[in-house]
Amino acid sequence: MILVKDDVDFKLNSIISDDQGRYVIMEAEVQGSLFLFVNIYAPNSVQDQCCFYNNLNKKIEENIVGKENKIIIGGDFNVTLDPATGTVLEGTVRQRISFS
Repeated sequence: MILVKDDVDFKLNSIISDDQGRYVIMEAEVQGSLFLFVNIYAPNSVQDQCCFYNNLNKKIEENIVGKENKIIIGGDFNVTLDPATGTVLEGTVRQRISFS
């Protein structure tokens, strides 16, 4: 779910979600700037996370080709951070999503 305050200059361009309810990708114009909002709920298992993040990366790339979107990603990534370093603990997915 992505909520938008009533008094914000907002125009929804497109919205995509997956069948399992794991992500919502919303392209919108806010205050004259183009944004891609991504809300995720990642799976718990590492194997499922690898597939999920690869598919999500492809979906995001499909939606930014030839555009100058600002991207905001939030939600539940289902990873455990080491409180001392702020990095992902061993045994969880270590993947960097890169956008070309």
